[in-house]
Amino acid sequence: RNRESFRSEKFSEVLGGGTGTVELPFSLGEISGTYLDSMDEILAAESILLENIIFRMNGEQAQAAEELLFKVEVTRVVHWINCLRMGRGNNKERSNVGFVLEDLVKVDRLLGNNQSSVVVNGVNLWQTFMLLMSVMIRVEEYEKHLVHGVIT
Repeated sequence: RNRESFRSEKFSEVLGGGTGTVELPFSLGEISGTYLDSMDEILAAESILLENIIFRMNGEQAQAAEELLFKVEVTRVVHWINCLRMGRGNNKERSNVGFVLEDLVKVDRLLGNNQSSVVVNGVNLWQTFMLLMSVMIRVEEYEKHLVHGVIT
């Protein structure tokens, strides 16, 4: 089973059948350079990093990373839906980090201390991905505090 058929099957399961093809009323930030918001940009960067990580892995590591990538992509799609429903800037239904947590831990465990396969030009792609996940959590916490008036 190749990676594209894996993704097609997974999105088909989530969408209840069909191709899952949709025309968005905005351009992807990866193409246009303009993202919906910071969360969209972070999720896009995480997807790109995971694609590169998967390219450098094989076997169980690659499969676990593909599952994680799928969940990150679903999180981004849910974020888009919420932005479309509530408007940009009004989307307080942020990503669900808990949704990806189990797969995140699995990939981290499989990589273990031997992460040399995911180092490109001196940059550890997995550590960069984990840093972005931390940023995403902090952005969510900051915006939650803003909404509840904890900070102004």
